Amino acid sequence: MRESFRDQIPEAITKERSRLEALLKSMTSGVLIVNDEKKISLANPAAASILGVEVEKLIGYTIQDAVMQAEVKELFDLAAPADGHLITREIPIQNFKTSTAKIVRAHLSDVSDPLGKRSEKVLILDDITKEKEVENLKSEFVSTVSHELRTPMTIIREGVSQILDGVVGETTEDQRQCLAITLQGIDRLSHIVSDLLDVSRLESGKLQLTQELIDIVGVAKTAIASFTSQLLGNGIQINTQFSKECIELYADRDKVGQVFRNLIGNALKFMQKGRIDIAVIERENAVECSVSDTGKGIAREDLPRVFDKFQQFGRTAGPGEKGTGLGLAICKGIVELHRGKIWAQSEPGDGAKFTFMLPKSSALKMWTECVGRELSDAIKRESFLSIIVLHVASFGEEVGIQREPARTVIQELKKLVRECLRRKADIAVEGPEGFLVVLPGTRKEDALIVTGRIRQVVDEYLAQGGLVGKIKISARVAAYPEDGAATEEILAKAA
Repeated sequence: MRESFRDQIPEAITKERSRLEALLKSMTSGVLIVNDEKKISLANPAAASILGVEVEKLIGYTIQDAVMQAEVKELFDLAAPADGHLITREIPIQNFKTSTAKIVRAHLSDVSDPLGKRSEKVLILDDITKEKEVENLKSEFVSTVSHELRTPMTIIREGVSQILDGVVGETTEDQRQCLAITLQGIDRLSHIVSDLLDVSRLESGKLQLTQELIDIVGVAKTAIASFTSQLLGNGIQINTQFSKECIELYADRDKVGQVFRNLIGNALKFMQKGRIDIAVIERENAVECSVSDTGKGIAREDLPRVFDKFQQFGRTAGPGEKGTGLGLAICKGIVELHRGKIWAQSEPGDGAKFTFMLPKSSALKMWTECVGRELSDAIKRESFLSIIVLHVASFGEEVGIQREPARTVIQELKKLVRECLRRKADIAVEGPEGFLVVLPGTRKEDALIVTGRIRQVVDEYLAQGGLVGKIKISARVAAYPEDGAATEEILAKAA
């Protein structure tokens, strides 16, 4: 009896292996199992198809030798989360066999042996190219419709405003009330269209940041001031906490202001009375901003989806508009564009707190990223690129200019520099000791002409303000390809 049982074990193992192989072959998802030596111990036909190689050229080979796509190799260098969760990435994959590109959703996790030791990794690959194409078509449709709505809405609003203001004749009180309600409806529709356009730009990667040195405390105060009329007499109090009166970092002023307005507006929609706390705290390498309220809070099961599009949760809304369900998704997109992070904390009945963290970057890093991005584009398009670095020297209290007037002068100089740039593609980035001007598609000789134009208007401003001799401005030009083909080379030439 015992011998008979032992004889059946190899047959059972063979049957189980055959069943497993049949299951793997029938899967539309690609499966790779890699051992601790980074050798592929198992692969199914779907994985081979996605990667553009034969199954026989995967099994037994290392990831480095068998797989040509760098994006897949990099996944195996990531440390697995301590909590055992999957590492999930959406990555572009070039199929070198068919010369086609795909978008693949990759899930990587550890496989433990019976003793709990992590010995292998399993990678699941799902081709989501079609799904992404549908998403892109949807985004393009939303963007097109939203753009087409803007023009007639502007005309309608202007017409209603003129009637309401009595420009085309007298109106009765009842008519004015009706027109005022109509105007509010138009403004609400305009806000929805703007949100749809922002989401569309974020999803398509077309939302560009204009990063400059900003005072984020000032941005927060401006956002708070925009809600003054809504706060009057409604029983809601706003408290602020700023670690310093002025906290500077490189960011897009308008977009960061939009994040603050969305978060404050979101808090107001879900409370009839109470308190909103707004904090901006400077950390070592980042600035932490938060908006919290004393409203009804968000259910724990809803928190993971709070930044998804078109989500409306069970927070009991008070009077006023209920929102589009896009505001928080836009906040997340803007913060992540700044390479920051945003998260929500809430307990039902105990309010909600939204916190976002923005990294602090040096002027050199911002300049390097800006020039590097435009240089890469110029090389790809076989075009030109020029930069102008304006150095501001002898500027400070030692020459009789106090901090606040100095800030005003810097802002005025920045405005003058931007007025000299006549194309939308031209960029001006402020630094602590000057300005970087980037001129895509511009030859060096043409950049020298722009430099002369800037010098002329700046010299006129200094003369009118009696600042000649107190502020010295020098300008240097560097260009691709004359002065180099690397970011560091071009910046060094203009330094």
